[in-house]
Amino acid sequence: MITNKTSIQPDECKVDYAYSGAGHDNQKIFNEMMIPLVDLSLQGGLGTVFSYGQTGSGKTYTIQGMITRVCDALFDR
Repeated sequence: MITNKTSIQPDECKVDYAYSGAGHDNQKIFNEMMIPLVDLSLQGGLGTVFSYGQTGSGKTYTIQGMITRVCDALFDR
């Protein structure tokens, strides 16, 4: 018998940083979060940046700012 019931199971993940509100500019976020990920990637590691929030809250602006800074940091190193 096939049913169309959806089951949502809780899951957990570790979050190193969470930024909320207008008090965090792109450079601050880059310095705290992205520089360690750049260093990790240059040592063969992997990292993920997850940008989540309400429409219009600045996710695209922030991620675009991070991409530019990460590229610069990779080529500088």
